[in-house]
Amino acid sequence: MVKGNLGTVYQYSGVNVVYTKEAETADHYIEKTVNRLPRECNIRVATSDALEQLIILGHGAIRMSAKEFKLEIDSVNEHLRKKYIENRPLKNNLLMDNLDEEMQEILETMRRAKK
Repeated sequence: MVKGNLGTVYQYSGVNVVYTKEAETADHYIEKTVNRLPRECNIRVATSDALEQLIILGHGAIRMSAKEFKLEIDSVNEHLRKKYIENRPLKNNLLMDNLDEEMQEILETMRRAKK
């Protein structure tokens, strides 16, 4: 509710970050947006406000509490961390560590020819 704010929507990693316009609450924006989108859309709203949960459920959205949302974010972060660790190069992340065998042999042949 910043005086004079016209409202802004930013895309950040596939997530819309919304700053509502002056005199518009986040709850009102959520209700308006959920109501405007077709029921076929898969809309999830994270809120621990019981009244807001009832309203968005009535409009066909899926609700989750702020605690559930935090747990999901933590779970995804842990999954990505494990995936990164499993797939990172075993050595010092050198160019040679990331090339297929054929290209490594070509470069090794070139290196030997220089000597």
